[in-house]
Amino acid sequence: MGLGNAITRTVAREIAQVKRASILKGEAGIGRKRKDIGFDEAAALFLRWAEANKRPRTVRTYRQCLVSLGASFAGKRLSAISAFDIERYKQARLKGGVRAMVNREREVLRAVYNRCREWGKYEGDNPAVRVKGVREDERRLRFSTPTKKPVCSPPPRPRGSAPSSSSASTRGCVSSRRC
Repeated sequence: MGLGNAITRTVAREIAQVKRASILKGEAGIGRKRKDIGFDEAAALFLRWAEANKRPRTVRTYRQCLVSLGASFAGKRLSAISAFDIERYKQARLKGGVRAMVNREREVLRAVYNRCREWGKYEGDNPAVRVKGVREDERRLRFSTPTKKPVCSPPPRPRGSAPSSSSASTRGCVSSRRC
């Protein structure tokens, strides 16, 4: 028995089931509204939380990161910021010559999303987790000054040879530690 020209009872039941599922997921625009918060308000809440729970230097770093992020995301709702927007921000910062701070800013943005979800201010996914970090140089660039002992690295040695302690002492290094 058909319910129309081309729709059978089984197909109609499947269509109704799909429609019901989309309503329950909140995709159909019917039902309760997802909680959302603006970036500026979320950043202020996050900083207030950080001042109470983190060390002053960490708070200062968070503040610097949020000021940089605010240049791109101020006035937007958290739900309006996509992974593509964050990636575009990252690429713009990299063109500006900033490398390590880009990762800190991405991590701070990720933390803002996570805290807002934890506090019940935001419902949705965290787009910052889908953006990969930038490779950083693992070493810190250090310079030697006349008051400090020279900063040096051991010379390259041929394969299979044992390290020589005399070469380290001739360069002004302490022989008990590796430079």
